[in-house]
Amino acid sequence: METTASFWGCVYGGGTACLVPTTPQMNAAEYVRILEENLVPRAAGIFGEEIFYFVQDNAPIHNANLTMEFFRRHPWIRRLQWPRYSPDANYIEHVWGAMVKEWVAQRERNVDQLRAHVAEVWASLGRRPDFFRKLAESMPRRWLAIIEAEGRYTHY
Repeated sequence: METTASFWGCVYGGGTACLVPTTPQMNAAEYVRILEENLVPRAAGIFGEEIFYFVQDNAPIHNANLTMEFFRRHPWIRRLQWPRYSPDANYIEHVWGAMVKEWVAQRERNVDQLRAHVAEVWASLGRRPDFFRKLAESMPRRWLAIIEAEGRYTHY
């Protein structure tokens, strides 16, 4: 019986893009499947045929050979090279934090109810485009802070 719920989420300057339930110990094959089935079609709907930049940290599955092959097959999806010690710069961490603030704690939740509640909170955040615009606009400042910190921790 499943007792935990994990998610992969994708956001952009206009709001939430994708939220996908995952296994707790996602591997590169599952990650690439999620990218193929969710990121590719959603990004096409948002950006059309334009090149866009995709941000991910240095988790092992993000740098796995299978994942690198995905990006070679989809050259319009450009990965930003992520500093080794700066996971704090990815603004999706602020999105997860905002979800925690909007979370309604309830007792005796099963996994299906938990997943449904996560989807509700995600959808409510998606109705706050100014929140996502401000996060996207913060990226140049985040990268400047990373450069000044020589790739180490920043206040973001």
